[in-house]
Order: sequence, then C-alpha cells, then structure tokens
Amino acid sequence: MKKLLITAKLADAGVDALRKHFEIKIKTGMSQAELKEIIPDFEVVLIRSDAKIDQEIMDAATKLEVVGRAGAGLDNVDLEYAKTKGVKVFNTPNANSNAVAELVFGLMLSLYRNIREADLTMKKGEWAKPQLLGQELNGKTLGIVGMGHIGQIVAKLAKAFEMEVLGYDPYADQTKLKEIGVELKTDLNEFLGAIDLLTLHIPKTKETTHFLSTAEFAAMQDGAVLINCARGGVVDEDALYTALESGKIAAAAIDVWEQEPEANDKLKALPNIIASPHIGASSRQAQMRCVFDLIKSIFDFYGYE
Repeated sequence: MKKLLITAKLADAGVDALRKHFEIKIKTGMSQAELKEIIPDFEVVLIRSDAKIDQEIMDAATKLEVVGRAGAGLDNVDLEYAKTKGVKVFNTPNANSNAVAELVFGLMLSLYRNIREADLTMKKGEWAKPQLLGQELNGKTLGIVGMGHIGQIVAKLAKAFEMEVLGYDPYADQTKLKEIGVELKTDLNEFLGAIDLLTLHIPKTKETTHFLSTAEFAAMQDGAVLINCARGGVVDEDALYTALESGKIAAAAIDVWEQEPEANDKLKALPNIIASPHIGASSRQAQMRCVFDLIKSIFDFYGYE
C-alpha cells in the first residue's frame, strides 16, 4: 500500500475515502525543514497553501509520484521541476470558485454599506446612524481582472445587482463573456479609469507579480475601491498603502497577503481596509468539493475505484 502524507486539514470524509487505498500520515504545521525530513517515505503528498513543494523538497522525496493541491493556486509547487522528476501534480481549480465569488460580494457589501463600522459602534453603545451613510452597488461599474471560472461567477452575481461589468483578460473568450453581459477591455489604463470597483481573479506568476502597483493605482478613478481575493503578491502592498492613505483608493478588502500567515501590519491597521486571513475557500461546501475533486484525480491516476 502506498504511503500518503497530508500536510493540512482536510475534510474527514475525504481522509476516510483515501484510507481504502493508502497508508495515511497527517502532520500539519510543519516547517520546510520538517517536511524535507519526512517526505522521503511517501509516494503521495496532499497540501494546501501551507507547504512549498520546491526543488529541494522534490530532490529529498525519492519516492514521490503525486502532489495534490487542495485548491486552485499552484504558486507553491515548482511545476517545471516536477515534470523533470516525473511527478504528477493535481489541483482543484473550480472547487473553490463559488465560495470565493460569494466572499467578494460579502466584502463589497461591507465596504459600501459600512457593515463593519455599524457593528463596532453598536457594540460600543453608540448610535452612529448619521455617520454610516453608504452606497448601493446598483449602477456601479465593476472591473474584473481575470475572467476565468471565478471571474465569470462574480460577473453573474454583479449583473443580479444591476451593476455594469467590465472585464480585463487577454486570454478570455469574448463571445462567452458577451453572453453574460461583460464588456471586455484590451487597454489596461482605459479599463482602470472606467471602473468604480476592482476585483482581481488571477494567479500569481512572474507576469502578474505586483500587477497592481503605483502606476496602476494612478490610472484608477479617485475614490475607487479594491478587493483582492486572488493571490498575495499580485498587489504591491506598499503602493496600496500609499494609495489608501492618500485617499486615491477610498477603501480596500484584502483576503490574501504577500507574506502568509503574517500579514502587512502597517496596511491592515488602516481604517479604510478590511483584512481577512485568506478565507476565500473557507466554506464547508468548498472544502468538501476540494477534497473529493482531488481524490477523483488521484484515484483515476492510479486506476483505483
């Protein structure tokens, strides 16, 4: 029986399903040094964003056949090196999509309707109704960078709120986007200057690192709002701090950070930011889909029923 290492919390039902074919060890919260020490014993490793499967780890993992990433992002796996080592990598690109899209709207509503401030002031015994005048989503122009599965769900939800939706994605299927009412822009500065609110749904790659920085914030409308539930590092946090402090960007909601689990203390302390600890995929339904999509890929790979 092959040995399988799980480095992060997975749904119990999924772990039970895996036990039919694998000898399982669960060890969470490991450092890279600890992972390197124990990984030589395993043919399969299942991770979230907690562990990095880089060249050093793969060189140590002499039996490794499969890396399973419970989630969409693969920036913590060296895919090119995995190919050279003959290691198959699976992820679950669509399992979290609905959960992330719904969080975007939860953050959006909280930013525009001052929900966080309303709760805090009430709990302090204050009746701050005059200071909590908000804005409606209806009629606002939402910009979506990255029109993949999550971006399309966000667009459909936005249309239900009667928002205008602009998309920016050089690889998108323009015909499909027209069907859901998204106008695709090809000029980034024109796109940024036309929107009230920006949400990002792109992976972190060499090309997208600091996709939003000083020049991009300058191209946005004064008082625009930003939501990032994509990947830490696609937004330059120092540039965002400057834009928020100056009021160029009125408010932001950030779920993903350049350094995790630590987050930018200076940025998250600003009054016009909502900070959350990478909870985009943290719904019970998404976690179950994640695990069982991954199990199907692994079972298919090995020919298991």
